[in-house]
Amino acid sequence: MAPPQLSIDTLPTWATLQDVKLQHVGIRHIEGKGYGLAAEKELIASQDVNDATEIMRIPAALVLSGEAVGDYTKVDQHFKQLIEADALEAKTAALENEFHKLRDSSAALPFWNNFLWEVNGATLADWLLADAWYRSRCLELPQASHAMVPALDMVNHSASATAYYEEETSGSVSLRIRPGTTVPVGEEINISYGDSKSAAEMLFSYGFIDPDCKTRQLTLHLESFPDDPLAMAKQRVFGEAPVVTLRQIEGDESSGKAWESSFVYLMCLNEEDGLDFRILQDDAGDRQLRLFWQEEDVTEQANDFETLLQDHPLQALFQLRAVSVVQERAASQLEKLEAAPSGSQLEPLVAAEIIDEEHVNVVSTLKDIERTVLEAVVAELEEEKSRLVEHESVVAYFGSMEDDQNELAQDDTWAPANDEVDFS
Repeated sequence: MAPPQLSIDTLPTWATLQDVKLQHVGIRHIEGKGYGLAAEKELIASQDVNDATEIMRIPAALVLSGEAVGDYTKVDQHFKQLIEADALEAKTAALENEFHKLRDSSAALPFWNNFLWEVNGATLADWLLADAWYRSRCLELPQASHAMVPALDMVNHSASATAYYEEETSGSVSLRIRPGTTVPVGEEINISYGDSKSAAEMLFSYGFIDPDCKTRQLTLHLESFPDDPLAMAKQRVFGEAPVVTLRQIEGDESSGKAWESSFVYLMCLNEEDGLDFRILQDDAGDRQLRLFWQEEDVTEQANDFETLLQDHPLQALFQLRAVSVVQERAASQLEKLEAAPSGSQLEPLVAAEIIDEEHVNVVSTLKDIERTVLEAVVAELEEEKSRLVEHESVVAYFGSMEDDQNELAQDDTWAPANDEVDFS
């Protein structure tokens, strides 16, 4: 039988018992958001960051971090058995596979089999909910790293946050009013879930899109060229996800860049440019794949070829290749968005209650945001391509290629006559 859930009204009692300090704030229903934290009196914060007004403090013992999980395995034999069953090591697989792995691994453990599966056993829906709880409530703290902090997870997001959290040296976590901020009685208190998160990331992690968020970007996967003989070696040495992040640059923001990718520069280089891979033996006798550029071992800089190419005579040519790849990828994604069903096309499914109308609206909002970003990036990259094509080193490079092709054509013209000559 599933354990009973406590009413939100019991939070103050729970906080008192758990030594969670709430000062002049309380939990109340927020229109359109569910529950959130609100001020019970006017809160006026000093401009001095060292004198920030503390409104919540959660003791270190309640912070659920990776270290806390490790410590718990030392005192609870049943929990240690579950962890050692490898149930949580398949995070790269689908959640359904994770669930089945958890069930198969824990069914042989008497305590966990009785707790999870025998009576009103856990379902895939429970596992999905647990994953959603973790993704939407997990914070990154300086000392504890990724952690879940009870009570603090009741605070909602806003692009104009009025509060911030910090981890104390003791391990406790406090919530403080931002310096110079005033929160009237009854007003909701917000934190920022991340200023740099894209609309897709906000939707995936927290289930909503912030209409006031100024970050307009998306990340796309890059596929290696199908005819590149070095493709597998490049990905092996690179060691990270081959992606490109696209951004919409607003107004006259000249310092911004429409795209960023550590992989695309390596992706666009070949042996003729001076790229090479070698299998070398280290001091321990193990064989390692090493990456060389211009005869120099740059394995440790595989994700920073943009810097490595800066002083190369053909830097503009390499940049043109990278820009062309990114623009093609953005245009391809834009075509996919345009081909996807529109909101009006999904109306029959909404009417039949197969799809929730709210979900359709959220997805439509996401598509509109990403379409705007992609259109802006494609246009920006077209301008960058035009500038690069006129660069003197690029003009000289293509000019030399044309000369080589003309010479080959002349050789082909003379070849038949030479074949007819008999030198015997």
